[in-house]
Amino acid sequence: MNGYDDFIERLEDALADDEGREAFLEYLQGLTKEGRAEILAEADRREAETEAESA
Repeated sequence: MNGYDDFIERLEDALADDEGREAFLEYLQGLTKEGRAEILAEADRREAETEAESA
């Protein structure tokens, strides 16, 4: 699983219950600058891919 998919899975868990929220906050605090950049780059890539498919 790549960093983006892991982020999304953890975010979905955070929306489900308090335990998930706590785990997500810990996860966010542990992300490195490089980890955040990887997630954002993958999100941008997927968005561009989706836009290209819609055009």
